[in-house]
Amino acid sequence: MKNRCVCILLLFCFGIKTAGQNPITFIVKTEGDDNAMVQYAIVKTNALPESTLTNEDGLFYVDPNGLSRINLQISALGYVSLDTVVFAKDGIIFLRKNTIHLNEVEIVAREKYRNVSGTMLSRKAIEHIQPLDIGDVMQLQPGMATENPTLSSPKYLKIRSTINERLSGSDQIEAMGVLLMVDGQRVSNDANMQLNSFTNGKKPIYSSSALSGVDVRRVSTDNIESIEIIRGIPTSDYGEMSTGAVLVQTQSGKQPWALSLKSDITTRHISLSKGFETNHKTKYNFMAGISESVVDMREPQNAFRRYFLNQKVQTNTTLWGVTMFSNNHLDTWFSIDKYNVGQNEVQIKSASSETTGFSFGTDDMVHVKKWWANNIRLTANITVANALSQSISTLSNGEVRPTSISLSPGLSEGIYAPSSFYAKNRVEGLPVDVSVKLKADAVYGFWGLNHIFTYGLEYLGEKNFGSGTHFDMKTNPNINSVASVRPRRFSDIPFLHNTGAFISNKSMVKLGAFNASLDIGMRYTQLYLDKYRRNGLSALSPRGNIALSTNNHLWPDKCLSVTLGVGRLSKMPSLIFLAPEPLWIDNVSYNFYQSNGPTLCVFDSKKIDQTWNPDLKVTMNLKREIGINFKLKNSDYNVTFFKENLSNGYGSEKVYFPVTSQKFSTPAGPNITPYLENSFVKYSMDGVIREAKQWVDTSFAYYYKPTNQMAIDKKGIEFSLRFPEIIPIGCRFYIVGGYLYTQSRNLVHDVYYPVLTYAGKAMPVFAVYPLGEMVESDQLVTNILTTIRFNNNKLLFSLTSQIVWFDRYRYKYQDATGKIQIKTESPVSGSIYDDNIQKKYLYPQYYVDFGNNKQVFDVNNQANVLPFSNLINIFMPGYFLQESYPPVVQFNARLNRQVGKNLGIAIFANNIFNYLRYDISKRSGSYYRRNTPLYFGSEIKWSFN
Repeated sequence: MKNRCVCILLLFCFGIKTAGQNPITFIVKTEGDDNAMVQYAIVKTNALPESTLTNEDGLFYVDPNGLSRINLQISALGYVSLDTVVFAKDGIIFLRKNTIHLNEVEIVAREKYRNVSGTMLSRKAIEHIQPLDIGDVMQLQPGMATENPTLSSPKYLKIRSTINERLSGSDQIEAMGVLLMVDGQRVSNDANMQLNSFTNGKKPIYSSSALSGVDVRRVSTDNIESIEIIRGIPTSDYGEMSTGAVLVQTQSGKQPWALSLKSDITTRHISLSKGFETNHKTKYNFMAGISESVVDMREPQNAFRRYFLNQKVQTNTTLWGVTMFSNNHLDTWFSIDKYNVGQNEVQIKSASSETTGFSFGTDDMVHVKKWWANNIRLTANITVANALSQSISTLSNGEVRPTSISLSPGLSEGIYAPSSFYAKNRVEGLPVDVSVKLKADAVYGFWGLNHIFTYGLEYLGEKNFGSGTHFDMKTNPNINSVASVRPRRFSDIPFLHNTGAFISNKSMVKLGAFNASLDIGMRYTQLYLDKYRRNGLSALSPRGNIALSTNNHLWPDKCLSVTLGVGRLSKMPSLIFLAPEPLWIDNVSYNFYQSNGPTLCVFDSKKIDQTWNPDLKVTMNLKREIGINFKLKNSDYNVTFFKENLSNGYGSEKVYFPVTSQKFSTPAGPNITPYLENSFVKYSMDGVIREAKQWVDTSFAYYYKPTNQMAIDKKGIEFSLRFPEIIPIGCRFYIVGGYLYTQSRNLVHDVYYPVLTYAGKAMPVFAVYPLGEMVESDQLVTNILTTIRFNNNKLLFSLTSQIVWFDRYRYKYQDATGKIQIKTESPVSGSIYDDNIQKKYLYPQYYVDFGNNKQVFDVNNQANVLPFSNLINIFMPGYFLQESYPPVVQFNARLNRQVGKNLGIAIFANNIFNYLRYDISKRSGSYYRRNTPLYFGSEIKWSFN
């Protein structure tokens, strides 16, 4: 009986190949007068990825495996994708060309409702909104607010993000977990090390995305065919993400020469592209461009510039009856980001970040039609980027300051840095990212069901071959840090290996008037960085999506679908979290300075090699969602309910520890000549050599350690309503929006060490506060979009009325049970968070002394007694008040005009009426601008043969 159950389970997962029915022949043609054959279109049957390709005659074949109806998903670059259900018999399928002459529905973002929630954008939709990079299209998701386009600062991908997420820093944690793929190739930021230091917790003055997601400014949107934003639970072959995925497909095939000129208030952009086709088997596309963006036109020296060249080659061959498809790309780019302020003879502060890189990838598929695999697909990519970040700033100490220049632990003689000097810092990185994915899929059928079994392996390799950080120890840019660092080489960090295996089974069954599809899968990921983490990190990510939809042939004018998804996503830490630099503690042991006479400073330096965290965990996100879509012939309505729980988000934790150091003292006076000899300070006074007084002192030092800092809980509703078109005037209305609630919780104890003295010595204890620090925010945003077509569809106009119905956030401090941790001197009526009269006090949970002994803080006996009273954290009365702002509206307009066959003109304006809404903050009393200022721009695109 047990063996029989096992056999039935294996049959369900892997299926039995059925035979007996002849393959069905379909022809794919262009809709319209020419009826041209569509060659090499990608065809998916019953959600089978890359099931087959149309041949040179536009033909493809499908084995029905006993099914009477087949779900077909057909996509070809330059055409509108088709998703339909057909009878299992020979037939002709028509695809529409993706041109401006289409119904204007193609110029807006469409909600994807099959299996997983997401947003789809066609090429015409992208051209209509005129983005500068793919970060600008993210605001088209339901519930996202408008942001003005710019290239002047690093830009990250946001999925289900509130306006106030930067308050807790959760925006960068979530951006790190967004998977970006261009033409099937993963774009990685895991080997980026462009920081002055991780352990001292200081941010560089030059731009850097080392602790966040991919800086998408290097990805231009001029040659993009389509973008898919996956907000829900993707299939198991997509890995290394915790937030969602953005899938970009660039243009391919024969294209006329296209010259694009874009200009807005702060940015200028030009690009040139062309697509060639040889014998219908080889396609070559390229695009080159230049962009420049400034923060302020009055300061043109503060600018971001990028230069890029993208090349893509597609080949299709048939050898020994086997169809092979290859998609290769080579992208090169150079970008420079400059920042200058206060350039004069007194003060200098400037920085720049330069990156020169290339990316080469191949995406190859073989249609083998074997029982163990219908298709085999190999995807490989290598990206190399030479990154140079440098900064020059004036540091002023007010007086000369002793500075350690030692490169070895122990006592050493230092120097005196002047009261003001130029601190130069240089970071040279050479990140190399390698990715290889091999997957296969096979179609099996039994009991009238089609089962698609997909399995594969993936390898991701990260290494930074850069020479690392460089600075002169005599003008150390970290001179004011408690913990200091030394120059180090990135190339000494080992290779980061990330391997994964995935498996999934997709099936589809007809249930009366409904089609049901089930997609279940599992992914296993293993990370290994020798020397730093020999045992590695691992994650198991099960995922599943169920969709139930009406059969189009039984209900031709309507379609109702319900989707349910549950899955867990995981994101491994990047290289900078696994290998932070060693830490140096430089305590002044002796300081004898005279403006005219002998001087000596001695340091007791200690090196801490283990600044990495052996207990670092994998960031995980549990996603759940339910979607309902009702589609009529000329309209559709979509609602998605979702809930997410992200745990172990990456960040940093301040770590205090006691440090002992040798101390020396000598008498003062002009006749004293001190010197260091054999780790002892001696001095000459009146011709007599004496030893300095010596003792041992203890104080606390700290550094920032990589850790799992944050948990983020989200829930909300997303909706998209597309109403029927008013045909006489070519007008259609859309309502797209969403409600999003976010709670960000700090997973580490906040610590505090007051820089004070007690009894003539350093404070003997530091405070550790209870867990419970969090930020809550929620918002409701809707966009009412109106599109109008004029002049035989050659002029398209859209007006978006964006309404932020409410925008709220507040800080809280309570434990997992809801017990509030803050106190007031007198009881308050109602919630303590709403009190705006009394100061709020957070008492330590315990304190730690020099012996690393933990003592519970006694509120009754120690709150008013030194040194313990210095450990109490005091908040102003209004710190925990909820900020709640009333509704605010702004109007954004887009216009596309096709002039003849070759010229296209586009104009956009955000907040076209320049309505600026300011609301006062309860907490600070200052005014807060609620919407974006007036921003406008235009684009001219000229196509010619």
